[in-house]
Amino acid sequence: MLACCLMQEGDTLARCIEAGIVPGSFFLPANAALFAALLAVNAKGLPVDVAIVGEALKASGQLDASGGYAHLTRVSGAVNTEAGAASWIDRVAELAHARKVLALSQVTLDRCHEGETPALDLLEPFIALHDSATLSSSVLKKKLDALRLHTEKEPPPLRVIFRIGKAAIGTPGNLVTVKGHSKAGKSAFIGGMIGATMRGERDGDCLGVTSENPDGHAVIHFDTEQSKRDHFNNFKIVLKRADLNKEPEWFRSYALTGLTIKERLLALRHVLKLSKRECGGIHSVFLDGIADLVSDPNEAAECFGFVDDLQALAVEYDCVIICVLHLNPGSEDKGRGHLGSHLERRSEANLRLDYDPETGRTVVWAEKNRRAPIPKADGPCFRWNEASQMHVSVETMRSEKEAAEREHLTEIAQECYANCPSKRMKYSALVEAIKLVLKCVDSTGAQKVARMRKLSVVRDVPPRLLELAA
Repeated sequence: MLACCLMQEGDTLARCIEAGIVPGSFFLPANAALFAALLAVNAKGLPVDVAIVGEALKASGQLDASGGYAHLTRVSGAVNTEAGAASWIDRVAELAHARKVLALSQVTLDRCHEGETPALDLLEPFIALHDSATLSSSVLKKKLDALRLHTEKEPPPLRVIFRIGKAAIGTPGNLVTVKGHSKAGKSAFIGGMIGATMRGERDGDCLGVTSENPDGHAVIHFDTEQSKRDHFNNFKIVLKRADLNKEPEWFRSYALTGLTIKERLLALRHVLKLSKRECGGIHSVFLDGIADLVSDPNEAAECFGFVDDLQALAVEYDCVIICVLHLNPGSEDKGRGHLGSHLERRSEANLRLDYDPETGRTVVWAEKNRRAPIPKADGPCFRWNEASQMHVSVETMRSEKEAAEREHLTEIAQECYANCPSKRMKYSALVEAIKLVLKCVDSTGAQKVARMRKLSVVRDVPPRLLELAA
């Protein structure tokens, strides 16, 4: 690699710098001193050749440390072409990282024997070293090559993991945010989503959500807010929704109350890795209490990095991660701090849960979706049912409104057809009858007939008559 760097017309030195190669990347002190001189000559804008580098070494007093002119001459004549430069750069970087691991391992071993450092803190330097290695150009290049778009490499068809009606709300490699005010029924709705993964062909009320898990991939649930008893009670309701008595082998639910933030983040990665190995893959991950995985939801740098890491995990494990978030008090749609804002931007679907205290009903809807929105009038609704001791599905707002409208129009129609034994009349006759009943104008009568047709209060029968539905 050093020989390629000494070729005046080449660009190996620039590629070394891009790859993060530094004098400390070399094992032999002579090579480290030589590379330092190469960097110094390059920084001055001078040609990088043997004579100039030799003079630079001599001027800095490093000529002997670099092995003298004899070593410099041997290095410069090692190769005749830069063809293998990329692989040599990769190799130097790999060996440098390996030596760092060895050195760090020895230090960590000593700290372990001292017994004064918490075990989790011992891992932090290794995580930083891993991140540093990942960002090296060779590793990143391989990742980018795998991610590059090619028309001849069409990705597989979109696999929908969760739906509400016909709307896709969760696909692999994506985040989904479920947000609402306190006591809006967020945990109940999450229970419905989890129940949908278990239900299969059995009866059950999963609050408008459908899902399939034919391969038995892991469904992982973390709760950060509830006690063990409440966590267990909610889990029993999930089984009830799926019409089951016992959880499937692939379902894993954890109450993380009492763990530190660092322990919760480590637990997430550990369970993902272990569950993939045991279940062959990850179906979905539920984080009920996402704000408890950061120290401050208003700290931009921490929250942005955390959300980016979450999406990277969703991509790595080919799953969807559902994040449950509280809305800011007094706000209709804004989640907590920078965490809520960044989650909203990055999420495939942003599901809102609105609770009406007068009716006790919660509606699930979404307007900020990457795919089709879910209008509030058509979103699934649920409310607490005392008899079953759980939230149950109720009619949508549109269905409820239409039911009330249908009942009202039926009363009007019955009065209009009261003196018509056949229960059939022409369109114009029905408009006139409505005008008499409601004491309204022609246009209002016509509108009522249109709604009666749409809501099946009356139906068309030949020859061009309108019949009162049974």
